[in-house]
Amino acid sequence: MKFKNSIELFLNNLTYENFKKTYQSITRIYTNSSFSPPDTILEKYFEFLKNLKPNFNGNYLSVVVAPRECFKTTTFSFILPYMLIINSIKNNDDLTTIIVGSFSQERVITAIYKPLQLILRERFEIITSTERHTIFRYQNKEFAIYPVHVNSSLRSCNWKSKRPQLLIFDDIDQPAYIQGIKTRELSVARFNGDFLPSIENGNSFILVTGNKESNISIISDLLEKSYVNKLVLPYKIENKYIRPEWNEDWEKKMREQLKEDFDRLYAHILKTEFFSFDKEKKPVGIKQVFLDFGTKDNSMVAVFFIGNVIVDIIKTNFVGLTYEIIPNILQFKPDYIFFESNAIQGEVFRQILRPALSYYKLIPFQTTSNKNDRISLAINQLLNKNIKIIPELEKQINEEISIFEEEGNSHVLDMIGIYCIFNRAQNTKGKITYASKTN
Repeated sequence: MKFKNSIELFLNNLTYENFKKTYQSITRIYTNSSFSPPDTILEKYFEFLKNLKPNFNGNYLSVVVAPRECFKTTTFSFILPYMLIINSIKNNDDLTTIIVGSFSQERVITAIYKPLQLILRERFEIITSTERHTIFRYQNKEFAIYPVHVNSSLRSCNWKSKRPQLLIFDDIDQPAYIQGIKTRELSVARFNGDFLPSIENGNSFILVTGNKESNISIISDLLEKSYVNKLVLPYKIENKYIRPEWNEDWEKKMREQLKEDFDRLYAHILKTEFFSFDKEKKPVGIKQVFLDFGTKDNSMVAVFFIGNVIVDIIKTNFVGLTYEIIPNILQFKPDYIFFESNAIQGEVFRQILRPALSYYKLIPFQTTSNKNDRISLAINQLLNKNIKIIPELEKQINEEISIFEEEGNSHVLDMIGIYCIFNRAQNTKGKITYASKTN
């Protein structure tokens, strides 16, 4: 049986009573005292699990945001994986490779990996255990657990030729005050461009939990995607505190102690961030280039981004790829270069791009969304100033909008739309599947 099908059976059969009973029995193992969250919290977690859907290419992709002291780690890094593993044994499904992750290796080892080992060793035999992975066995079934951090790669995390299938990321975003904008954008890009493509597609369960550390974060990015299962739990529901010991005096004390961080940690409200330009009005952020290779004149297109600012646009013919686009890319020194991978563009990649740009991260992608939807998204994001442009490009962008209105197509706007889907995914139809890094 596929792990995905086993998950569906698990969710259908899960009852609140069993969820709470399992919670109390597992917490006794590693704390020596049985407990479960207040019903006001546990019921919300239970309802969320019961309503999960495999909306991400047939995979379960979910995000949970909840206040501090609301048992996020215990519930989703210990109880849920344990129940899914027990369910896997019961149904004899093909779950083999498990990932647990956090923002640093130290945290994932001490706060998640080792406690989970302690819980599982009560039921399963440990074949081998290191800080890189642990192999468990139950009768004829074996499964591996790998601890990772936000700067890891999942490429080598597989057991018995199985890619990761169960992935739990707890506090994967580093605190905003110790991360610059470029580091945060790189984390988001790595999660979308490395972590998600590394799963066993169509047979995986990915859950991310934590707090919204900033507007540019993995969790904030997931909350904007239309195909993600989401739970955002506030500290009050219908003006009632979700923990019995919380009250107005507690809130007053915590607000005095945490200042503006209270709203971020408990109400999930972030202050407005202005990260597009530095003090000298220069764009800052991750550098990305989106390439579109067509066969007609002016259909070789490169759109250059720094953060969410478009800083250059090149439209040329096939010859211009070698003599105009590639030299500008070399001068730009991007963090990522994205290009659509079809037959023609794949040949361009093999013959031209890879030899000339071998030192850069070349990432192919495939689109299943409608081009008009992508272009409409691009125009919407430009008009709403979510995508910014340097003044020198305003005329060219307006010309591209006119081209689209007259001809029904614009390679430039299409690349901007793809940027929006990859970096923000704001309620667009369809999806983009990213292949692995090719060099």
